[in-house]
Amino acid sequence: MPIELAGTSLRGPDWRHRMSMQFTPAAVPDLQVAFDLNHLSAYSHQIGALGRDSSDAIAGAGMQRVDSFTTLNLYVSLDLDGGTAMSRGWRMSLAVNNLLGSSTPFLNSEPGFDRLSGNPFGRTVSVSLRKDL
Repeated sequence: MPIELAGTSLRGPDWRHRMSMQFTPAAVPDLQVAFDLNHLSAYSHQIGALGRDSSDAIAGAGMQRVDSFTTLNLYVSLDLDGGTAMSRGWRMSLAVNNLLGSSTPFLNSEPGFDRLSGNPFGRTVSVSLRKDL
């Protein structure tokens, strides 16, 4: 039996999966592409005494069903090696977290999402340029 505190389910989702795939196209050996598929199963969250009323709460039980959450992340990097010493060792990267823009499930607690498994930012994109010395 999981230990639960008012407003917080310490157990969280029963299933947490992460599947990754990385490949380098034969035609462009300096290019690397990777995908991460993340999934959290639905779970029940105990609503604390200070929780807000919600239509998602199970009537009379003080429990809320939190929907499952799946995200797809993309990472692409390209080595920009050139012919001179100054142009060698450069790498340009692009990362897109939550590529499909999945919404974090609502949790009837402040701040409105599960801090351990959710992210309120939705899709985020980052670009970097790195030089190996």
